[in-house]
Amino acid sequence: MLGRLKRQGTTIVIVENDAARIAPMADRILLLQDGKIAVDAPPGEFYRRTMDNPRIRIPQVTEAYFRTRPANGTRVPLTVEEAVPLYVRRSPAGS
Repeated sequence: MLGRLKRQGTTIVIVENDAARIAPMADRILLLQDGKIAVDAPPGEFYRRTMDNPRIRIPQVTEAYFRTRPANGTRVPLTVEEAVPLYVRRSPAGS
């Protein structure tokens, strides 16, 4: 249902302690600390900026990506489906 509402352009605000649960659907994730916005970023950038924060639960696939890939402009995977193309070696045409 949330996915359908998002596709329709409806703004949805979810308060969740486990950002990893909603990250694949989110356009932005905010981290509140002491009543103030500490981080406001798209999910991939959010996890780049908070990956050293022990209070933030990073999706396992995202954490694995950070440990095995250089930080570059590539979209950060939030799901296995997003990660597979980043790791699968494509065979040359005609092989």
